[in-house]
Amino acid sequence: MVTSEVYGTIKGMAKAKTPATQRREQRLQRIEDVAFAAYQMETGNYPYPKGIPRGHKKPDGTHDWNKQELLRLFGWEHSNDAGPLINDPHFQRMLEYHRWRGSDPMFRKKVQNTIWREIGEELSMQIYEQVKFHPDKLSYDQKLKTIKLIVDAGVKLASEKTKNKADELLGALDERERAALMDEQRAALERQLRDLDSLGQAVDVEAEEDD
Repeated sequence: MVTSEVYGTIKGMAKAKTPATQRREQRLQRIEDVAFAAYQMETGNYPYPKGIPRGHKKPDGTHDWNKQELLRLFGWEHSNDAGPLINDPHFQRMLEYHRWRGSDPMFRKKVQNTIWREIGEELSMQIYEQVKFHPDKLSYDQKLKTIKLIVDAGVKLASEKTKNKADELLGALDERERAALMDEQRAALERQLRDLDSLGQAVDVEAEEDD
C-alpha cells in the first residue's frame, strides 16, 4: 500500500525540473550541433531530409543556410526567427571553429604551436622580471645559463651602437611616403588582429574539447 508520504515523494520527483547547469549544457550541445550543420550546408555536405530545400549557392561558391532547418534541429521548428540562434556567440565560435578545421588540415598543429609560443613568451617575461627586478636572487650559474639560452636562441645582445631600423626608415621618407607606409602597416596590423580574433575563437573551442 502506498502511503501519502511515499505518494508525495513520487509526485515531487515527477515534477522535479532539470538542473539549470544541465539545461545549459544541453542547450550548448544543441547549438554545437546546429553550428556543424550550418558548416555542412556551406560546404554542400549537409544530409538534407527528403523534401527539405537546399540553401541557395552564393557568389563566393558557398551555399546559404536553410535557417528553417537549423531552427528545426535546435528544437524551434515552430519559429521563423533564426536571429537569436545564429547570433549566439557560442554558435558563431563553433561555426568559426569548423571553418578553420575544414579549410586547414594542419589546424590542430598550428594551434599547438601557438600555445607553445604563448608559453615561451610568458616564461620569457618571467625570466625578464627576475633578472630586471630581482637579480640578487639569481646565482652566478643561473645567470650564465640564462645568457647561454639567449645566445643559443640566436638573439644578439644589444649594444649602444644598435640602431632602430624603423626610426631610420621613417626618417628617410617624406611626409606623403611616410603617411602611405603608416597606412599600409596599420591595415596589415588590423588584418592580423582580425585573424588573431578568429583564431582565438577556434582555440577556445579546441581547449574546451580537450577538457
